[in-house]
Amino acid sequence: MHTQSVRRVSLIVTELALLLIQPVKSASFAYLLSALPITSLDSCSFSHSEPHQITFNYRSGLSQLLSVNEAVGCVDLISSNLFRLGVQRQRQVVHPIPTLGEEEVSRSAVSKVKIEAILVEIGRLEGEVAVSAKLETVNRLMKLIQQAIEYFSAVDDPKHEEYLEKIHTLLGSDSVQKLLMAMDDSSGNASR
Repeated sequence: MHTQSVRRVSLIVTELALLLIQPVKSASFAYLLSALPITSLDSCSFSHSEPHQITFNYRSGLSQLLSVNEAVGCVDLISSNLFRLGVQRQRQVVHPIPTLGEEEVSRSAVSKVKIEAILVEIGRLEGEVAVSAKLETVNRLMKLIQQAIEYFSAVDDPKHEEYLEKIHTLLGSDSVQKLLMAMDDSSGNASR
């Protein structure tokens, strides 16, 4: 008989460790469930079909499946912390992002895409957003990055991963976060 234990815990990723804590609702403290050095990880994987699940495989042979809000960001943070420590691990994607099929994008349609012009415009808009994030500019930039991702995926170029990372970086930047919060605040005030 296989049993599965499910608990509400919080994952804290530090530069050196992975901490699992269990908050106590009726008190202002939490129990430390585990503290493992980040270097004890053998691999860290996530599935695009289950975007909130991360599997941690430790060098000791143990595995842990966690459900987190931002799996991709968590894996990226862990990877960058390992890199800073001089440890390199392979990032595994359990179910790769599906590429566009031939019926959706033909080679002839892809050849008509002016990818160089798109990439130049992406660079220009990234500069504008870095100076002053405006909603129209961010939307245009995201649309162009999406076009680049689709193009590179269609031609099986691994650069599509680079542009996926650009979207994550863009959405995580302070200026865009402030813009989105301001939008949220203004739409909340308008509905009152």
